[in-house]
Amino acid sequence: MRFRLNKDLLVKNMFNGDKLSHSPGNSIRLFPFVANRKDIKLVTDDLKDFRGIAGACFRECLQLNQSNIFDKTTFINDVCEKANAKDNPDLKELIEKMAFNEKGQLVLFDTQIYPYVRNGNVNKTLNDIAKFIIAIYFDEDDRASLKKLTDSDPENLFYKLILSCIKKPEPGINNLEPYYQASSDLRKQFKNDLHTLISDKDLFVDQFHQLIKFYFFKYTSELALRLNMFFGEEPAPLYFSVKWEKLQGARASLKFGWDLFEANISPLFSHVIVLELINYIDGFAEQPVAYREIKEIVLHLDAQEQDNLMVCIDEVIELYRFGKQDVNWDNFRETIPSAEQNPILAKIRLLYQMIEYQFEESSRGRAKLAYQEWLWEFTKINFTKPRGKWGNSLALGQEYVLLLTRLCVGSNEKIRLKDLWAGFQARGVLLDSISRDHIIQYFDKINLLEKKSDSGDAQYIRKFSQTLA
Repeated sequence: MRFRLNKDLLVKNMFNGDKLSHSPGNSIRLFPFVANRKDIKLVTDDLKDFRGIAGACFRECLQLNQSNIFDKTTFINDVCEKANAKDNPDLKELIEKMAFNEKGQLVLFDTQIYPYVRNGNVNKTLNDIAKFIIAIYFDEDDRASLKKLTDSDPENLFYKLILSCIKKPEPGINNLEPYYQASSDLRKQFKNDLHTLISDKDLFVDQFHQLIKFYFFKYTSELALRLNMFFGEEPAPLYFSVKWEKLQGARASLKFGWDLFEANISPLFSHVIVLELINYIDGFAEQPVAYREIKEIVLHLDAQEQDNLMVCIDEVIELYRFGKQDVNWDNFRETIPSAEQNPILAKIRLLYQMIEYQFEESSRGRAKLAYQEWLWEFTKINFTKPRGKWGNSLALGQEYVLLLTRLCVGSNEKIRLKDLWAGFQARGVLLDSISRDHIIQYFDKINLLEKKSDSGDAQYIRKFSQTLA
């Protein structure tokens, strides 16, 4: 038999007595989120700032301990003492102004600072997000590149003094858990953009945390939308607006932006549990599988293998029903789309509907809401704009418009305007013609637009410095 349910391992990881617990992340790791919302409101500043998460990424790459706490008072005293000005109030005030921001965090003045930057709140999920980003996007060469960036000292003497007094994190063994790898195209694009930043040190120092924040959003949102398509085609792309424009109700960035995103992440936890359960079935592949891979495998099975797999899925369904005895299953009605003609894929959809049903019929709906709220809250505070009666729209501020433009220009001195829009689209940012016009007007205002004529084919965007970005 090709397929076999590893029932012992499933029961060990997901059952407590005769009760099944929704505990994902053992058979397949999809997202770095938890089904607990109590910490979300405490870390919204960290999710928006993302510098602390970027610092955790550096520590992962450099294999440094994540748990060391930076003591600001001790650090300032050490700097004063090394400068032979112990307890000097003027020097203390200077250090406070030049080395720290308004939140009391170290200012990112050099790549060497990144390993010492920490989140404002100690939170496991924030560190898990950093591990997720490294696992999804960084290969050994990328990690080595980050390490190399911390090897050179700054030329500024004051910054050298600052760095010499920072207590270095202790070495740590940071074993990265493997995550399901969804989009190879997105990873290739990230690698190109990371190398663009690395080639310009000032740009890297200023924008690395923004780069990984953007790509964290793109990967998680695209995977969430893809999962909600089950075994269907690719999901519709998300449209963005820019934060300084006004929107009307007929715009693509309203219909195919935040509303589409919000609807697709609502059942996220149910999809995670479905795939957690299905991946306890041995025989699919060496790596964990999601809907896309399952369909590809199923469509190439012979009749005996299909029967074998169907028995395993039926066993999973019965285990799930048994593990949720507080639910009135007599009222459950399956509604499998008629287009889903393959009986195995239809059976997996049935499992999903059972999971959704029990969330609706029990108090466990809070866990489902809490899981997707991590992605919902992160996106809302970073990539949306309130639009009055129209609700929210996915939107980019000027900083992200400039960063994405700088990445599209790359090593060129200038690129055609049409190539800029193609570059935005390659990074998963779709803009309608009105949003594009607002960006063109903005570029014209800050003298980035070069016109050979009014034709789009004869308009260029010039390369610009990190100061503008």
